Amino acid sequence: MDGVALDTTNFVNDPIKAEVSRAAGEYKYLHILSHGRNFWHRLGLKLGVSSAVEIETNLKNAEKRLSDLIVKSEQHTEAYRKILAEMPRDIRENEGFNAFIADNIK
Repeated sequence: MDGVALDTTNFVNDPIKAEVSRAAGEYKYLHILSHGRNFWHRLGLKLGVSSAVEIETNLKNAEKRLSDLIVKSEQHTEAYRKILAEMPRDIRENEGFNAFIADNIK
């Protein structure tokens, strides 16, 4: 580690940012489990496959929690905007993270 400076910018010291980051991480994890709500996931829902139904229920709950959290206060909104700024643009768009801002923050 000689000559390598320790970069602490990736450590979460802000409890509000940590709270928002956990909610966004939960949403992202469940979005991945649903395969981005692709055809096969939707077919599983129509057929009543229990794992697809459970993932969809949990995903909707995670969406609600994240939506409620980012409008809880101006600090929560700003923390979410900072998290978005750290994400690659294609992930923000393809996984629906931009929609939370558009739908919830005027």
